[in-house]
Amino acid sequence: MKASRIPLIVLIGAVIAAAFWSNKRLERHAYEPAQNGAGITPSLPAVAKSDVASPKPVLSPEPSLLPPGARSVSGHALVHEVMAWGFRRDEKREARVIELARRLSPRELLGLADLVVDPKSSADRRNAAVYILSEAGAIAQPALTKIVVTPFDDRPGKPHSIQDAKRQGEVSLRVSALEALDQLGASGSDVRASLQKASLQKNTTLQFLARIALSGIEQGRPGKLSRFIDASMDEAMGKKQ
Repeated sequence: MKASRIPLIVLIGAVIAAAFWSNKRLERHAYEPAQNGAGITPSLPAVAKSDVASPKPVLSPEPSLLPPGARSVSGHALVHEVMAWGFRRDEKREARVIELARRLSPRELLGLADLVVDPKSSADRRNAAVYILSEAGAIAQPALTKIVVTPFDDRPGKPHSIQDAKRQGEVSLRVSALEALDQLGASGSDVRASLQKASLQKNTTLQFLARIALSGIEQGRPGKLSRFIDASMDEAMGKKQ
């Protein structure tokens, strides 16, 4: 399938939204919680003249909710911690979240996957959960697979409609999980079966991205999807400047 057959705005929108929640490329942005139950993924804020003239202040993160010295916590406690942290620049707090994410049990990780694919959960909680899973390592592969194979309401809506925003939010969550699987493959995990299942999604964007990841493995260069997303981000940001 050629990339040109996928609406560019959908693909780039999903890529930007997924990359926004990745901790390794973009600097931390001020985080504004979405409405509960909206199921819409936060996107990069539009730049208006008023924003340039009078930038909004970056609020300090809330105090940590994690018990000092705790060796392990529940997945839902980590979700609350990520929401309180808000992805602001705080290397110690970020490292603490990642450390605890990698100690979650398979059951806790699957519970986070259930949260990610639940459209009734708030966008804040769903994005925090997929971030935690993306940092949990190889043990999270079943949970990430569950996210990418779970069907969703893929009916197209009118541009800028609530339905269209919800649909793109669902896609971007699964793009984040796909990229995490792609990175696991680059780290030596066998993720071919997971990606093959993802390529069967009805959504054409997810089909296309899953096949990119699979082609990288077939070519002996796993991690191809992550490289594609990096290049797409660079191109999209270059056009905005």
